[in-house]
Amino acid sequence: MRKRWLMVTCLLLVSLLFTACGADTEESAELPAPSAKEVLVLLNDATELDKSIYDQDGLTTAQLYDFYKPYFTKSYVDEVIIPGGNLMQNDGKWVVAFQDTEPLEGTVIIPPLDEAEVRVTPRDVDGEVNVRYEVPEELYPAHTQKLTLVFKDGSWKVNSLEW
Repeated sequence: MRKRWLMVTCLLLVSLLFTACGADTEESAELPAPSAKEVLVLLNDATELDKSIYDQDGLTTAQLYDFYKPYFTKSYVDEVIIPGGNLMQNDGKWVVAFQDTEPLEGTVIIPPLDEAEVRVTPRDVDGEVNVRYEVPEELYPAHTQKLTLVFKDGSWKVNSLEW
């Protein structure tokens, strides 16, 4: 009887472990890629959030991750936002380095004007989705904007940026 109870308990614990591990995991590889229209909305919303960093008084690193979390991954913050040169640390908080200037080239997403310009190509590696579009010369030189998106915490997020 004791062995049976122990075995049932172990099975329950293993079952709960697998359920808990999979409960918060979302595989973007299993999802269809977002449409060009969905990408356009995401990039416009992400750009507005990024611009609103100018309204912040200073954020700790943890607060910075939370600030960008709705549209950007932690990896994006670590690889583009923090080292990009638009922010600097002051008394342990991240503040805008140059308050009255545009973000530095290569560190800002310039959303496409029309969804017809957006090319969305799913990738096999890690479930990332590639997004690519041309940016005309205006404030910044003309270039191809290349991004990767991943599905995390219930929505698509920008994971990388390449100019």
